[in-house]
Amino acid sequence: MIRVGPAGWSYPDSPGHVYAASVPSRFDALTFLAPYFDTIEVNSTFYRPQPPRTYASWAKRVAANPDFRFTVKLWQLFTHGTTEARGESRVARGGSGAGEWTADDVRMVTEGLEVLRGEGRLGALLAQFPWSFKPDSRSRDRLMRIAETFAGWPLAVEVRHARWGRPEELAFLRDIGVGFANLDQPVIGQSLPPTAHATGPLGYVRFHGRNYEHWFGEHEDAAPDARRIGHDASDAPPARSGPTASTTAPDVRRIGHDTSDAPPARSGPTASATAQRYDYLYTAAELAPWIERIKALGATDGVTDVYVITNNHFEGKGPANALMVRAMLEGRRLKAPPVLFETYKSALAPYADPSEEPHQQPGDPGLF
Repeated sequence: MIRVGPAGWSYPDSPGHVYAASVPSRFDALTFLAPYFDTIEVNSTFYRPQPPRTYASWAKRVAANPDFRFTVKLWQLFTHGTTEARGESRVARGGSGAGEWTADDVRMVTEGLEVLRGEGRLGALLAQFPWSFKPDSRSRDRLMRIAETFAGWPLAVEVRHARWGRPEELAFLRDIGVGFANLDQPVIGQSLPPTAHATGPLGYVRFHGRNYEHWFGEHEDAAPDARRIGHDASDAPPARSGPTASTTAPDVRRIGHDTSDAPPARSGPTASATAQRYDYLYTAAELAPWIERIKALGATDGVTDVYVITNNHFEGKGPANALMVRAMLEGRRLKAPPVLFETYKSALAPYADPSEEPHQQPGDPGLF
């Protein structure tokens, strides 16, 4: 089955772009979005493990959609070597990442995943690496250790450097039993170009947007210290500062939006640059070649499931593009959240119609 959905469900800029700027205090963005998509990628687990009760809450809140599956990002301790969440130094032993985790670290990740798997709601576990993670003996060792640690889980890896697309590297990923995340990203230098590779039964596609000007601005290209210690901020969420933030992005905690998938907030120049990285709306013409790649992935021998995630999440562009991709794949018109439809009407009108009624009625507390 091919499932399409956005990365994350609760961002400071979602109100007024994805759903109404003013909503009831117990409005639940996850419950609201679940009927529109068959998957959503969980962001918060990259920054810190979530307790089993949180996973149980997520599973209950998507009950209206029997086809819904979550994809979950693996904790950055395993991919980047950072140990802040354990209360230790920012980077353990130089940030090699290989062998730095403990049995307790693994338990903190898998006990939540077990809840989703038990509920039939787990689609994939994504290990996300930065562009600076290039093929060599050290990186292959880290991947092998991750594959061994999470053997039996539906694991895919996102590697952004072009050399990972070589036949020998794809064969390596097949041998260790992990899926390959195909990317649409700004192709700068040795960045991975668009592909349709499958290295196991799990197919994965991520859209990051094509904001060339700001893609490396505050991160891997302009921050060598971040590369050296192994810390990747490349998938941090958008955050706004100054007058615009206060007028267009109400405090999600104050108005009661679900913050369980909200990564750590940022402020100042870095926040602005982070937001700009994902400020990109794909056109139908840009998505069309990907529709063929995604269909090819789904038809690949041995592939059982494909997950397509739109990570260009600034001001709801990810959900808008996810609806377009799904409509193009299925060859039918879809229902769209009314506010999202109005926000991106010219892009969505050929593929969707606004819902006549919201999936979550005003005042409905959702399932917490």
